[in-house]
Amino acid sequence: LTIHTNRPSPSWSKKRQNKEETISTPDEEEQPHIQVTTAPTLRDSLVNDDDISVVEKYGYLTFDGTQLLSEKYNSPVQLTGMSLFWSNTDWGGEQFYAEDGIKELAQVWKCSIVRAAMGVEDEGGYIDSPAENKNRIQIVIEAAIK
Repeated sequence: LTIHTNRPSPSWSKKRQNKEETISTPDEEEQPHIQVTTAPTLRDSLVNDDDISVVEKYGYLTFDGTQLLSEKYNSPVQLTGMSLFWSNTDWGGEQFYAEDGIKELAQVWKCSIVRAAMGVEDEGGYIDSPAENKNRIQIVIEAAIK
């Protein structure tokens, strides 16, 4: 973000991603010129790349403290996504552990990450139904890779 002030100008000017909006003021001669320029973020420039994977977009991802970094661009990355409801059998969330649902999250909701939450100890969790819960998680993993 760059801000320039105190430059005489007949109008106020605001710039964002090569689009300029000029606002006239009543006392144009006395008003300072304010120009705000914002650079597109890494996510802004890549958000419309529907045909490539997160790994192709960012390269390998690493952490530096609490920041997720792109090794490809050597800069912070923000992934956006959803968390699925617990995978427990008969809890009502099983319907979301499907390839079509994950595909919709990626294509329509523009999610770049999804969390598959496996229930373990509560009724219907992994301890009670290991094969069913493991299968649901596997479906999500395989759909996310596609």
